[in-house]
Amino acid sequence: MVMRRLFLWGLGWLGVAMFAHGDVIQLKNGGEIRGALDRVTSAPKSPQVTITSISGATVTVARDQIEAIQLRSPYAEEYVTRSREIPHTIEAHQQLADWCVSRQLKAQRAEQLELLLELDPDNELAHRTLGHVRHDGQWMSRDEQMTRQGYVLHNGKYVTRVERDLLEKTAAEREAEQKWYPRVKQWVGWLGDRDQRRVQDGLRELRAIRDPDAATALANYMSDHRNVDYRLLFIEVAGGLPGLKPVGPLSRSLLHDTSPAVFQAALAVIDPDQQIEVVKYCLPGLRDSSNDIVRRAAVIVGQFGDERVVPDLIDALVTTHRFKVQVPDTSGDVSFGTSANGSTTMLPSGGAMNPGDIDMLARLGQLPFGYTINDTAPKRMRTVTVKTNLRNQEVLDALKNLTQQDFGYDQRDWQRWWTLHQTAS
Repeated sequence: MVMRRLFLWGLGWLGVAMFAHGDVIQLKNGGEIRGALDRVTSAPKSPQVTITSISGATVTVARDQIEAIQLRSPYAEEYVTRSREIPHTIEAHQQLADWCVSRQLKAQRAEQLELLLELDPDNELAHRTLGHVRHDGQWMSRDEQMTRQGYVLHNGKYVTRVERDLLEKTAAEREAEQKWYPRVKQWVGWLGDRDQRRVQDGLRELRAIRDPDAATALANYMSDHRNVDYRLLFIEVAGGLPGLKPVGPLSRSLLHDTSPAVFQAALAVIDPDQQIEVVKYCLPGLRDSSNDIVRRAAVIVGQFGDERVVPDLIDALVTTHRFKVQVPDTSGDVSFGTSANGSTTMLPSGGAMNPGDIDMLARLGQLPFGYTINDTAPKRMRTVTVKTNLRNQEVLDALKNLTQQDFGYDQRDWQRWWTLHQTAS
């Protein structure tokens, strides 16, 4: 009996040792090996990696055959198995999300709640659990909300882009820039004067500006003007300023101005010594919640960037966006029909009888109180949010331009090529 207990205890200890981790080795040929990675013999610089598979076999793999290695807890491994087995239903995703809570699998819980929202986009509890807020009738993350309102994160606080730029400048820089505000405001005001001589004076003064400290004042009074001619004039003047100070205002116009004329004009005025800074400013646009901004960022990055932006472009080949659409609201619609005992009753939408059946019942005397056929056309519309994956042609064009390769929209093939390319270089 004692020996049997020791034997069982030994098996239990072996099981703990064997499955203490749920590590995964992803192979370049598309396969994967799951089990417990040997941390000692599989150091980062080791030419080989050893793993004890779930079946108990010890497998040694050459590092040059490995695409990636993931170190995971046993709960994370169990999550993968569960997530592959559950049906795509609201209840199943909610149950697995609840299971993740007690195992401290925050990322996996969020993944299940996102899948739940695909089926139930208006699930308030799921949205709030994910930290989403409601803005303009649409659920979104806090970052998305603030970005849409024109804010950026700076030292843990949301501020406008102009405020961010000011905070990052010295007192002397701010003072030099502030001196331009009253002058630029006056000259821009002259552009709307009825006296054409005053208009020409304003144009002459603005076009004569060569001080890069004037860039922020020009952007403040012209870059967001409702008249596209003012915005084009801003591009012309700011594009003639030397140095890097105009880069921020010009980049904002490139990303956010919806006029194709302004976009093309801004692309044309970027000097070679400004291109790297423009790429740094516009690169986050590839992850924007607006697909229009993603596409504009791809054009900018593809024109001014180099191979360093390839991983960001690969991630942006296919992006997920939410859109609000109007659909017929048939909830609450009723129509008349017959119940199981033959009496006249009201049936919910979808359970009504067709006019031919009702007319037949009336002729047979089974609708003694008459009947009414309601108009089945929906009288109301409701707004729903749909999540859509979009392929971005501009991103693909940028990748092809920078790499001279073409793997279409297959992100996995692009990533494999990039890994091999990095290894070869």
